[in-house]
Amino acid sequence: MKKGIKVSLIVVTVLLVLVGLLGLGMYGLARKINKERSCDWGNIDNIEMYAGINIPKVAASNCVYIKEEHVKITCFDLDTSRVDVDRYLKRNPLTPFSSSDSLVFDARLVERSHLLEWVDAGHAFYKMGENDGASYQVLLNSKTGLLCVFLAYKE
Repeated sequence: MKKGIKVSLIVVTVLLVLVGLLGLGMYGLARKINKERSCDWGNIDNIEMYAGINIPKVAASNCVYIKEEHVKITCFDLDTSRVDVDRYLKRNPLTPFSSSDSLVFDARLVERSHLLEWVDAGHAFYKMGENDGASYQVLLNSKTGLLCVFLAYKE
């Protein structure tokens, strides 16, 4: 074989190995984030994976994980100087909420989000659902930029 072909084969092989290793690394990182339940490392990414929403720029957050119940409740104060909440609502599938909706939210989520104080003002939006790993409830106050998420992990 000619020297040029050998070099090309070696370069292609090395690149394929590097791409494979990068892919395995990304897969491992995604699995680590997916399994992480604490309020520390990977919290936002974990919530995005389970609730299927994007968490934009955040000014502050408050999170509690109740290990015995496999429940995480996190409230984010969106950085409204950098996040257009109306645009956020167009890109994320949240539904307008009114007091006539017969939805049942976890009492701890209602308390932490102060939902009852602002639900009738027309600023409340929600998303609820379930997937293979968790059931979730999301509440957004479009006026203040308060975004609260309740995750109940399945075992």
